Amino acid sequence: MTESNMNAVHVCPKCNGQMIQGKLRGDSTVLWSQIKESKIFGVTAIQTVGTTYTVDAYRCEQCAYLELYAAREAGNKNGS
Repeated sequence: MTESNMNAVHVCPKCNGQMIQGKLRGDSTVLWSQIKESKIFGVTAIQTVGTTYTVDAYRCEQCAYLELYAAREAGNKNGS
């Protein structure tokens, strides 16, 4: 999704209402990446692998449907 697409009007796929962009609370930036789990001394360790993406959130004003897009690469590509 390009910068111009992120500013375009989003239509809800459920009710055709207008979707508005917002943020998810809890952290300043929500990221998505693939993960790799491994056991170390009985403890599960989680490591991100591959490219990390910043998450954009959109919410329908009519039915409250929420869509998340992971379209922009975050600055850190190695996940650490």
